Amino acid sequence: MAPVDDFAAALRAARTAADLSQAELGARAGLTGSYVCMLELRRKPAPAPDVVHLLAKALGVDDTKLQELAALERTPEPVRRRVARLARDRVRSRASRDRLITTTIFHMARRPGFAPDHVADALGLPPAVRPFFGRIADRVRHVPSAAEAAARSKDLLREVPGREREALVDAIPRLVAGASAAALPVPSAGAAAPAPAAPAVEKTWRRVPVLATVPAPGARATTADALDVFHLDRRLWRPGAFVWVADDDDAWPRVEKGDWLLLDPRAVPRDGELVVVRDGGRARIRTLRRQAAEVRLDAARSDVPPLRLPESRLSLVGVVRWVMRPLDGPPPPRRVRRDDEPAPPEDDAG
Repeated sequence: MAPVDDFAAALRAARTAADLSQAELGARAGLTGSYVCMLELRRKPAPAPDVVHLLAKALGVDDTKLQELAALERTPEPVRRRVARLARDRVRSRASRDRLITTTIFHMARRPGFAPDHVADALGLPPAVRPFFGRIADRVRHVPSAAEAAARSKDLLREVPGREREALVDAIPRLVAGASAAALPVPSAGAAAPAPAAPAVEKTWRRVPVLATVPAPGARATTADALDVFHLDRRLWRPGAFVWVADDDDAWPRVEKGDWLLLDPRAVPRDGELVVVRDGGRARIRTLRRQAAEVRLDAARSDVPPLRLPESRLSLVGVVRWVMRPLDGPPPPRRVRRDDEPAPPEDDAG
């Protein structure tokens, strides 16, 4: 049986897509229709590179794939089998790599107290890899089993480039060793057992920074350059969350300039959710809509045109989880008192 993806099949598919007959294609390429017919029936060997170029130009397509298939057919059979075997081994190796990534992160995300940011710090992940690590961890939390995490590895890693996948594979040994529970020291013979530690008091709030500008791609939101620190109910908190002060009215009436937006940078946006994206050096508030391989970012105002771009070029700042609208304007930034400064005098008035 002839291979499905060989030069003859690719030539026939391109000709059919161009809505050309064999005679029309031959006339455009300076060949005969019978020669094109013989090529498609595999009764003629794959042509030379210059003939392949003429056929591709007549079809109006790039000749890269046709040249590769023709060169492969002109290659001696032993070499061709070796190339095909190497290609199959590469595909299997990549599939095993992806399953290893998703199943490892699946098991680690199930540990109590697992926080992607803390684990990324411990592993020393590069800034470009951290957002992908957080998104994968957020996705596998909704997968019921490790077997399904392995089976869905292609979907779970859909926007992670190959270089970042390799970086995650390199970090997996440290992930397994560093994210596991630390071993307690073994007491020597006759030594008294250490007293149990007092249970920690769980805080009902979390500190998140309030920022006037969104972090750069791959950077984390920190309190170093924050306008203020907001104490957030822990039920609304997510790892890496921060508050951003909106600087335009493109999303009016849902969001006004000066509103405080609680952003979750690790979340994977669903269709119809309100998101903040980077566009032309600015942060913009849009509603995300997916359309095949691209996304459309709609503004609430009818006079603001939508943004359309491939999903691979989407520079997401975060998903909007909460909008806070101060009625009297934002409070002034608080100044953090140093430890060596005296406490301010108490105001006894009233």
